[in-house]
Amino acid sequence: TKQARNETSEWFDLTGENASLLAEAGRAVWKNIDGILDGFYDGLMARGETRAFFPTPEIAAHAKAAQKAHWGRLLSGRFDQEYLDSAERVGRAHFKIQLPFDLYLGGYARAGSEMIAAVTKNGPFGGRASTARAQVLMRALLADCEVVIQAFFEAQNEDQAQTLER
Repeated sequence: TKQARNETSEWFDLTGENASLLAEAGRAVWKNIDGILDGFYDGLMARGETRAFFPTPEIAAHAKAAQKAHWGRLLSGRFDQEYLDSAERVGRAHFKIQLPFDLYLGGYARAGSEMIAAVTKNGPFGGRASTARAQVLMRALLADCEVVIQAFFEAQNEDQAQTLER
């Protein structure tokens, strides 16, 4: 909803100039997104506990493409309905497959570190400007986790309510 979007972007200080900084950081990240995603999924596939969530190469490729599209929405700096719908799909998918939060957050932290490195490493910004973009990117990544986890809990609550009704 619009209220949820406004609360998230305000609470995580992602409005106004910071939304513009996020979009600038997003452009720097986007230049490296395929390598970041490759590293992210290589890491997932290297561990048995996460590899089990991707039983076929097609499922992994679908998840990777969906993640890229979702991050593109996040990195735009617009917390619009398209972004919120995407985050909700991610959270509901995580509930459906019962992805543990530690695996989600651990993988996201690694990918987020690579995104921040893309913003700060030899970027066009330098110094304080680079730091400001990295900071707003970190807040956006945390905001995204909050929205996705909220959608997970909403799906869980709906599932429990349906079970109780039956």
